[in-house]
Amino acid sequence: MSLQRVEIEINGGKLSIETGEVARQANGSALVRYGDTVVIAAAVASKEAKEGIDFMPLTVDYITFPITAFFLLFL
Repeated sequence: MSLQRVEIEINGGKLSIETGEVARQANGSALVRYGDTVVIAAAVASKEAKEGIDFMPLTVDYITFPITAFFLLFL
């Protein structure tokens, strides 16, 4: 899949949405950037529904990296 990118300006900052290069094993993924913030979202689905389940199980993992605090220690 080739890289697809959309960029627009919102409130003086650039919003960039990229797909096609990250999380290739996922069924769908996007890398979203706004200013110094970067978020990756990926979704994986089964091709077949499980019997007896009447809801969609969903897991959300959130990880933050305090990189700026790390760099300030060495300035």
